[in-house]
Order: sequence, then C-alpha cells, then structure tokens
Amino acid sequence: MSHRQRVALYLVSTACFVCVWLLWVATGQAEEAAVTVEIASTPPLEHIRPNTDLARLTFTALLHGKPLGQGHMKVQLTAPPRTKILATGFPRVEGTPLLALDSELTDGNLTLQYLFPIRGTYTFDLEIAPVPGGPAFPPTSLRKTIRIYENPVVRRNAWLLITGLFILGGITGVIFSRSAAARERLLSRAIVGPLVLCCGTLAPLSTVAAHVGHTEHAAHRAPGHTGRQWLGTRDPLQPHASHGGAPGPARYLAPQRR
Repeated sequence: MSHRQRVALYLVSTACFVCVWLLWVATGQAEEAAVTVEIASTPPLEHIRPNTDLARLTFTALLHGKPLGQGHMKVQLTAPPRTKILATGFPRVEGTPLLALDSELTDGNLTLQYLFPIRGTYTFDLEIAPVPGGPAFPPTSLRKTIRIYENPVVRRNAWLLITGLFILGGITGVIFSRSAAARERLLSRAIVGPLVLCCGTLAPLSTVAAHVGHTEHAAHRAPGHTGRQWLGTRDPLQPHASHGGAPGPARYLAPQRR
C-alpha cells in the first residue's frame, strides 16, 4: 500500500468517525430537549377496580428532565379496543373516545379524577404546547397507555362459573350416556320379547298344520286305491265251503265307483 493510499484511508476513517459523533450529539440534544410526560395514579393502577374505584391521575410534563413551569396540555382518552375472545361488561364502550380535556399546566402538572368503566388498556393522546412567557420548546404530541385489571371478585366468580359449567356438563354427559345404554337394553328386550312370543305361538300352529296335512294326504290316498275286494277271510285263491258243505268257486266284488 502506497503513502497516498494510506493518507486517503485515514481521511475517510476520520470523516466517518466525525459524522457518527455529530449524529450522536444531535440525537442526545434532541432527546434532552424533548418534552416527556409521566402519569401517576392514586390508588396505584394495579389496585384500581373497573367501574368501582375513582382514580386520581396526575400528568407531569418534563422539559430537560425538569417539570415544565408553564405550558398547555390537551388530553384525549380512548377506551380499550374490542377483544376477540372475552368481551367486557360494556361492549359499547370498547374503542370509543371517553374524555377530552384542554387545560393549562400548573407547575407542570395536570390532575383529574376518572372512573374507568371496564378493564383493559386505555390510551391517552397528549399534546403539549408552549405559552407566551413560558419556556420555549416545540409543540409535542405523545401517546401514553395504562392498563386496568379486572376486578378480582369478578375474576373469581368467572372461574367458579366456568368450573361449575364444566362439572355440570360432565354430569349431564354421564346421565345421557347411561340413559342411552338403558334405552338400548329396553329396545333389545322389546324386540326379543315379541319374537319369542311369535315363535311360541307359531310352533303349535305349525304342528297342527302338519298333522292336518298328514290326515288329508291319507284320505286322498284311500279313494284312489283300486283293486278287487274278495269276500271272506280266507285266501281268495283257495276254495271255501258253500252252504252245502261242498267247496264252491270263489267270488269277488268289483270296486264301487264314487
């Protein structure tokens, strides 16, 4: 690397360092000159119960980390946005403007009392502007948020309700399952009982029908039997004695027609 290249590299590095330092100083001065706002609550925010406790809010405007002696502040309060899972006690309030206040600062403070209607995250849109005879600073707009938690009693009652519904659902499921099994047993009995009764009724009928059929079959066979009927009890081929004592010829009777 030549001497000129080293000098050029040194100058570029120095210029980059100076630019970074100037940017850091300007940012620090801007942050120091910016107006900030702190919010204090009585009672503390974590102890405030919605729609029950009246909160005393104090807004403190700070310039260069010190309370702003004189100034003008506008406050706009917006309710928590609508939730997707569990709704609050007043769904119509969700996401709507609740308060608009315009007042002068007294020793950098602005105090108000408010009863938060529902749980959730509230949004404060603040605008601080200088006033004649007061410190000079650019008008500043800030957004601050605070969170109000659900009333512990309401939360406990909600858990009790959920637990009770769960237990009730389990008991109802057991009852319906047992009743369904009982209905199935009764239905099977209702089907098997008539079948057994029908079988017991049809069995004698089938026996009687078989006996009647056998009798009719025998009766039909008797008239249909053709042949010669011989008189006497002896063999028709053997001669038998007549009235005179001498054997006579055998006689026979022809079958009668019906």
